Amino acid sequence: AQGEGTHPSTPVELHVANRLFVQKDYPLRAPFLALVKGDYGAEPEPLDFVHATEPARLTINGWVEEQTKGKISDLIPTGGVTKDTRLALANAIYLHAGWSEPFDKDWTKTAEFFVHGSKSEMVPTMNDTEHDYGYLHRDGFTAVSLHYVGSGIQFLVLLPDAHDGLPALEQKLTPALLAECAALPASFVDLYLPKF
Repeated sequence: AQGEGTHPSTPVELHVANRLFVQKDYPLRAPFLALVKGDYGAEPEPLDFVHATEPARLTINGWVEEQTKGKISDLIPTGGVTKDTRLALANAIYLHAGWSEPFDKDWTKTAEFFVHGSKSEMVPTMNDTEHDYGYLHRDGFTAVSLHYVGSGIQFLVLLPDAHDGLPALEQKLTPALLAECAALPASFVDLYLPKF
């Protein structure tokens, strides 16, 4: 049966885009512009936050929606930019890929998921008991990595042991920890993951 999400035969599509939205006629230093353009490909686009605040917000949101193929349509909410805004740096990442080990749709069931560490909701939850995944447990959290098909890209899940443990886990995040989690040893994992 075809698994949850994209079928593994679908090629991986990854698109990263950056844009610098700046108040028109606002003076920016040439080294800064060269840095964001050269290192990040962030082309500057002049907008009039002062006199056309809402059109500026809609322009940014339209760019993000276009770059994410409609997946993110309202990045900046009403009031998110004001007449005092002078610069907004937007980064959009679009990934379309299938799991290397797809989830069986028949195993997706409703299960409890805790939101913000306190309130639980019943959500569709994918389950897999037939494949190995990268796995690590330590210091109050578990890390599991799932690979996407045909690439070195993986999805990393960091789950605190306590329902309200996300702030403590965030304090432990370092580049060294993330690098370690990028090469987790494979283990049998009875994996439950909210469908998304």
